Amino acid sequence: MTTDERKQTEQNNKGGAETTETLQNFENRWKYAVFPAMIAFVLLASFGFYLIYNMLQRMEDLSRDVNRMVDVLESSMPTMTNDVHSMNIAISNSLPALEHEIADMSKEMKHMSHSTESLSATTRNMGHNLWEVNKNISTPLSIMNSVVPWSRVSAPQPVAYQYYQPSQPTPQPYITQ
Repeated sequence: MTTDERKQTEQNNKGGAETTETLQNFENRWKYAVFPAMIAFVLLASFGFYLIYNMLQRMEDLSRDVNRMVDVLESSMPTMTNDVHSMNIAISNSLPALEHEIADMSKEMKHMSHSTESLSATTRNMGHNLWEVNKNISTPLSIMNSVVPWSRVSAPQPVAYQYYQPSQPTPQPYITQ
């Protein structure tokens, strides 16, 4: 072999070594990146299939339950219709009596309101009368008031009754029917 042929052979061997090294690097990349990615994809795809399969099973169960509920509702619908109809008749029959009772209650409430107003006016009159009695008694006893150190000279009229003009309420008769 000549020197040129040897050089050519050595270059070919170097090129083959580089190609082998490139293939090993490519294989390592596949080993560390692509194969784990493929395994992860297979695992995720099988988990997705499992989820979809279980969801379809639950939907089938739900469909079966809804069908049972529809069957029960169809069988009980005539009874419910009759019950609602009888309730409607009962309410329609008792409505006039109920209106009469509500009218009576309204009259009683008006009477109670008037009685409360009358009681309030009477209580105000009693307070005013007590003030007048106190004023009338304290005037003759003013001699004692000047001797006793803890007494006041005169009792002022209560603020709430200074301009009070008692009015007589007009009572309304208690009406029953």
